Parts: sequence; C-alpha cells; structure tokens
Amino acid sequence: MLGKKSKKTTTIETLVGAASRVQGDLHFNGASHIDGIINGGVSADLDGDSALSVSEQGEIHGNVKVPNVVLNGLVKGDVVASERVELGPTARVI
Repeated sequence: MLGKKSKKTTTIETLVGAASRVQGDLHFNGASHIDGIINGGVSADLDGDSALSVSEQGEIHGNVKVPNVVLNGLVKGDVVASERVELGPTARVI
C-alpha cells in the first residue's frame, strides 16, 4: 500500500520486570522492554535496528540513546534516537 509503513516485529531479548530495579547502565542489542526502574543510562548501537519500549509504570533515571523508542513511562534525562521516537499518552520526559 502507498503511504503505509510496515512495522517490524522484534523479539524482546531484554526485559526489566515491574518488580525489578537496575542500578547502573544498560546496553543492549535487539529489543528491550522496561516495566521496572533503571537508575542509569540505556543505550544501543545507533546504527542498528534496536528498539526500546518503556511501559506506563517503567522509569529510566538517565539518558537514553537508542535507534527506536516507544515511550509510555518516565525518562529523567535526554532521549536520543537515530530513527524514530513514539510518545504515548502517558509519556513524560524531564
């Protein structure tokens, strides 16, 4: 179809659950989903297809540098994406 982009489905390889807290930086490849809290930066190689999703209850207290970001939770820091940033209705960047 013209004008429609096909969305890639990516297998989540890194999951931080709602009852989890991470103290320190997280670097990943592939896809990562955050339901818990990360006190540190989150990054992936900007020239890849990596994707980060943060749920409504997810929090990142640090900078984010990932090619693709889907944000519904909180980021206290800078967000840098080389491809795409999608902000949900509950997204907050401070």
